[in-house]
Amino acid sequence: MSKLRSYAKWIYDKAFGQHLLLTNTMASCCMMGLGDVVQQRIEFHYGDRNFHDWRRTGRMMTMGLILGPMVHSFYGFLDRYYKVTSGRTVLRKILWDQSTASPAFSFTFITGMAVLEGKTFGEGVREFRAKFPAIYLVDWCIWPPTQAINFYFLSPKFRAIYVYFVDIIWYTFNSYIKHKYNPKYDIPVSSFGVHDSASVHK
Repeated sequence: MSKLRSYAKWIYDKAFGQHLLLTNTMASCCMMGLGDVVQQRIEFHYGDRNFHDWRRTGRMMTMGLILGPMVHSFYGFLDRYYKVTSGRTVLRKILWDQSTASPAFSFTFITGMAVLEGKTFGEGVREFRAKFPAIYLVDWCIWPPTQAINFYFLSPKFRAIYVYFVDIIWYTFNSYIKHKYNPKYDIPVSSFGVHDSASVHK
């Protein structure tokens, strides 16, 4: 039993110490995939599909590998910049999260998924601009209270892991937004500083 405890402690120390970036990245990958699996099961239930699209899940997991290091680095930056835990610093961290991280991560997710699907970057930008208002509205409902707990009560090394468990719900929603929510997005990407062949050659 003592050997088992020692081995478990060794794994814990490695995962949340020396290899924290790897732990956070793999957790992001797995939770992103799990969120898509849940969303596809919901689609099964409502008769929207009759098979599981594993390529779609693979694309979601690929984005998890991309977003994981971004989330890890963002929380590291916040904890280095705001070293004292207080109500004021927690509020500032939440404002940083909502004003900077949320738009950046959502942009990376939507445009990255579009590119993985074989679309152009410009098409991804148009899709982001159409879908981001819905994403951001739900974001404000979920993440400020979640991050208040995260920033006030949790050790910095557990921040990303805690977020990834909440992300099971969040990534399920993101999978829905990406694959089932289809607003009209004929917004010209030139206003965003991006041009693609579809928008230039009419």
